[in-house]
Amino acid sequence: MEDKSGFWLTSHQICPECGRAIIDLLVTATRLGAPGFLGAEPPFISGVFRVFPKGNARPVPPEVTESYADDFREACLVLADSARS
Repeated sequence: MEDKSGFWLTSHQICPECGRAIIDLLVTATRLGAPGFLGAEPPFISGVFRVFPKGNARPVPPEVTESYADDFREACLVLADSARS
């Protein structure tokens, strides 16, 4: 799909650690398959947006107390939308 931002694509993979899906939405400056797109340096990807899982869902080490672990998980959920949060 194309709009003023560029050409939109999806990317998906499986997390090697947890086995869950990782889904990203990509916007590119050049249509996939256009001459010069594949193998070009630097890549033409101008934006990557994580669709799933939301945020940076890293596991919290067991030695972290639950109150700090909750704050960390919440911060991971809003980081992509509001880095100042």
